[in-house]
Amino acid sequence: MFYNPYKIKKSDLANSWTDLFNKKFKVLFPARDKPLSRVAGAYLNSLSSKDFQELQTRITYEGSPANVIRMVCEGDYDISINTLSFALMTKNQNIALNCPKEGFLILPQVFAWKKESSEKLDFIADLFMTEDFHRYLNDQEVWSCKDTLRMSGSELYGAILKNWKGWDVFLREVSDFDNYDCSPKEKKDV
Repeated sequence: MFYNPYKIKKSDLANSWTDLFNKKFKVLFPARDKPLSRVAGAYLNSLSSKDFQELQTRITYEGSPANVIRMVCEGDYDISINTLSFALMTKNQNIALNCPKEGFLILPQVFAWKKESSEKLDFIADLFMTEDFHRYLNDQEVWSCKDTLRMSGSELYGAILKNWKGWDVFLREVSDFDNYDCSPKEKKDV
């Protein structure tokens, strides 16, 4: 997470994902269909569905991660989320990091191609699934989904989410977020 230090005092933050539930803060996420928003929304919903529902009434989902940084820098919003690499690039530009004590969320990267694609791509797919390749990814601070390897990297910034429950739970929570109806509720006359 990151925030505009001219809009939020550091002392007002708990350095927790729950900071996004703080009703005093104007919250901005990238567009709702962006993987980053989907993963963060899934996690926040799993933390507290009641607080998540309230957040949905005042959060803005808009634009790309780069646009989100600009809008927080300019003071249009108080706090937001982004990838660690984007957030680190913007340090000292009306932006401060809010590293959550619970750890960072995992943002999977997926390679996919059509069935009719060249058979040469099978070689690449096989290479990507080898333990040596995943060990290399871990060495580059990319978290591997190989069950035989421990997730590593980014210890300097608080490591991965401490209550990680595995890929099956992760996928279910993202699916729940995708199916969450965040459209304005119609008021019915009684």
